Amino acid sequence: MSNRYDGLDFEEDLSHLLVLSDIALATNLQERFLSSRINARILYREQIQTRIIQAIGRASRSEQDYSVVIILGTDLQNQLQSHNKVSPFPKMIQAEINTGIQLSSNIENSDNPSVNLSKVIESLTSRNKTAIEKVEKQINEELSLLNDDKNQPDYLEKLNRSAKYELKCNYDLWNNNYDEAFVNAEKAVHELSDDIKLLGYRAFWLYLAAYSAYEIFQKTQDPIDKKKCIRCIAEMHSASQYTPWFGKVIVPEFSESTNANESNFLDDSLSLLFENIETSLFSGNLKKTKLKYRKDVTKTLEKLKVEPDSKSNGKNGKIFEQGFQELGRLLGYRSENTVQDSAPDPWWFIDDTKVVVSECKIITEHIPTKYVRQAAGHKEWLMKNNIPGIGKDTSIITVFISNQTKLKSDARTFADNIYYLNQDALYKFAVSATNTMAELITELSERNDISWRDYAKRKMVEKNVTPSDLLKLIEKEKLSELPS
Repeated sequence: MSNRYDGLDFEEDLSHLLVLSDIALATNLQERFLSSRINARILYREQIQTRIIQAIGRASRSEQDYSVVIILGTDLQNQLQSHNKVSPFPKMIQAEINTGIQLSSNIENSDNPSVNLSKVIESLTSRNKTAIEKVEKQINEELSLLNDDKNQPDYLEKLNRSAKYELKCNYDLWNNNYDEAFVNAEKAVHELSDDIKLLGYRAFWLYLAAYSAYEIFQKTQDPIDKKKCIRCIAEMHSASQYTPWFGKVIVPEFSESTNANESNFLDDSLSLLFENIETSLFSGNLKKTKLKYRKDVTKTLEKLKVEPDSKSNGKNGKIFEQGFQELGRLLGYRSENTVQDSAPDPWWFIDDTKVVVSECKIITEHIPTKYVRQAAGHKEWLMKNNIPGIGKDTSIITVFISNQTKLKSDARTFADNIYYLNQDALYKFAVSATNTMAELITELSERNDISWRDYAKRKMVEKNVTPSDLLKLIEKEKLSELPS
């Protein structure tokens, strides 16, 4: 079905089976921008809820009518499996959704899912008495477990109060009335304060306030108007801590005045991790990708604690190297590798400006010269091979990761500017970091959720597993300082 449901009526015997293959959670450019780039999807939560209710009700047009609804597509499935997203729905619809999820799980775990799905659909659409009674009993049981609390979230009242100023500001901007636009944008910003869920949207209105002040300054050249613009930019940057690209917006003429506020930003690398983790988890059914994540963590940690074996002909070292690359992806880094001769082992993008490139060796002898020479050439290799994301301004940090704790004396000549990380230290960090991330993703229910990102930030800082902590670990010891 398309995303327009008004006017579609499949009443009574016109249809008793409805298949929904996802629905657009954003239907125009503005909604997509505010939802995905400004982290303000919360603005459209009620509209999305209405679209879903309209969609699932196209073939159930009266109390006597009935239909079986099959949900396809990861976005819609994830939406309906999120308690936070479904809890505002009418209780009966919540109970029906929960029953459908349980029924789907039973079918999926059966010996022959496709055959069982066909049987369930046939029995329900044909009004098989036993099947209907069983499902209705389960729906009633789910209904009895739901409470009647439907308190309106605080942020809705803030949005209601802000709306009139937003409307006035847009009208003023349209008419080039920047003085009034600035006043109304500031009022909107005030109404949107003190709620983490509205942080990205507040940053957007701070941007409009800054733009209005900038246009005023262009006309008046009054230093007071310039200060207003600089203040709004600084506040916008602070509110953009979970929207790193937005925090980089500057006014060229004022760049020197606004750079001082960069210390207030959330480390870009942490926000990039969150974006990468969310992209990975929401690439499929969220419930399944979360389970897969935990299984992948177990496999990766096994690879990272592999022991040296002179009879393995380098196989164990390759296993460790693979584990290091997988660890990066599990933690949200862009982690890459290549099979080219003389190429580096995995490299991780810490943020847009920093890359860590590795030489991974699980060996039975002291670290020899040939491996150190290889590591010393990794930075040049990355620069020469036009790796996307690496340019002349990229800071490349080389680290030698090994189980060995001693360096052959003649290798020291080539060890300048190379850091050393012991296998055990990496494994300890990996256990702590993956356990923390696994705990965090259990609480993740939607993309671009600023509340979750704020919680994740605080938890990662508490557990010392942020990108900054990783760099401290890597740069703690230089390879040239190892004993011979």
